[in-house]
Formats: sequence, structure tokens, C-alpha cells
Amino acid sequence: MSNAHETWSAAWEAMEQGDVRLAYDLFLRSANEGNADAQVAIGYAIEHGDFHWLDPADADLWYQRAAEQNNMCALYNIGLNKIQRGELVDAFAVMKRAYMAGEQDALVHLLELFRYSGLPAGDDVFFKAKLRTALRRRDVSDALVTRGRALLSATDSGLQAP
Repeated sequence: MSNAHETWSAAWEAMEQGDVRLAYDLFLRSANEGNADAQVAIGYAIEHGDFHWLDPADADLWYQRAAEQNNMCALYNIGLNKIQRGELVDAFAVMKRAYMAGEQDALVHLLELFRYSGLPAGDDVFFKAKLRTALRRRDVSDALVTRGRALLSATDSGLQAP
């Protein structure tokens, strides 16, 4: 096991014990050693207020460092942030990378982007088929299963976006 991974594990233990300052120091050490999971953890903790003393804009910087290593969680979080900011073309590109890196939940967002953003629907048949498979295999997180099924139902019935 690498030193960066051991430090990352110790950081999670500190988080679970409520010692966020120690957790930050350990995550930072691991992240600076190139651990993409630690980089994502810092971004996530900044974004969700655990590391409240840091600039919220730094979350994207940490996600970007991990995304450079093709980390699916980093790519997914960057995609979600781009959707929230209305950067839909960029969000689509990043969500597609997240899916290709293994993030099944990205399929729901990709189809939503096709359906509601006016993006050309070139790959929507491919992503619909992949989402059907992911739902059948239970590869999509519980929080997105209902949205995914509703999206497929609406697109299969030919309903138009509101």
C-alpha cells in the first residue's frame, strides 16, 4: 500500500472522529503526493462546508487536479457544477468523460442534457440503451433511479421537453 493511500485512509479516520483540521492536513499531504481520491475528498469537503476556512472556488481546482488523472468522481462533480452554472455544452463533455471513466450516474445527466438543453441528440440512443442496462443491473445510485426511469419513459413515449 502506498504512503499516499495510507495517509488518505488516516484522513478519513480523522474525518469520522470529527477532527477536520487533521483530516485536511492528511488529505492535503496525500493529494500533494498525487492521490486523486484525496484531491476529490478535499474538493468535496470544501464544497460541503467541512473545510469552511478555504475558498469555495478551490473545490473546482481540486476536482480538476483529480480529473487530470481521469478520476470518475472528480469528472462527475465537475459536470454537476457546470450544470448548476448553466455551462451545458461543457457539462455534457465532462459528463461523457465521467461515464467513460465508469460513473454510471452520469448517464442520467447526459440524457437530461439531451432532453432539456437543446443539445443535438446524436448519441442519445446510445446513452438510453446504456441507461436501460445500468438500471437493470442496478448500477445507478438509488437517488437517480426514479429520475432515470422517468426520463426513459418520457423519451420512449415521445413526450417533448417542457
